[in-house]
This record gives sequence, C-alpha cells and structure tokens, in this order.
Amino acid sequence: MEYISPTDLARYADEDEPRYPIQNWMRNKEVISYLGLWESIHNENFKGGEFAMFKNEAGSNKFRISPQKWIKETKAIGMITKVGMTEERLLTQILPLSLLAG
Repeated sequence: MEYISPTDLARYADEDEPRYPIQNWMRNKEVISYLGLWESIHNENFKGGEFAMFKNEAGSNKFRISPQKWIKETKAIGMITKVGMTEERLLTQILPLSLLAG
C-alpha cells in the first residue's frame, strides 16, 4: 500500500515544527468530513458515532484533535503515525483522486 507523508508537506509551512500545520489541518471540518468519508468506504470497523461527534465539533475554535486521537477513537486505517528516533511522522494512504474531486 502506498502512503504520502503530510509531515513532509507540513515542513514547507513550518520546517522546525511540522506538527503545528498538521494540527491546524486536522481542525478543519472539511478535512474531518473527508477522512470520515474515506474511512466509511474502506473500513468496516470505522466508528461512525465518534466520527459524527468530531465532525460536529470540527471548525470551532475549541476543537483540537491529533492524528493519534483520530486513529484511536475512530479505529481509522487510512492514517498511521510512526515514531522515529527524532520525530513522530504522520503517513496517510494515497487516496483516489475521484474522492478528492467529490
């Protein structure tokens, strides 16, 4: 399975702390909706109730979610994190462009 690394992409926004652009990205309601759609199509164990709660809160000033929390709470399979010796790295499956155009 192929993956892209949002961590590498986030380095263009913040070379020293790529986790901050990723955290901001994860707060976006459209991002959470897209991740939920992908998981509902590809993951029979996806927890839709937890997703609905996150989707309702996404976009608000108080909403915060890490990739780790998304994975743990929803049983997501389309995103993984890997911890290396110097940093944590977020990897996301390459998603079909047809879903992106949606």
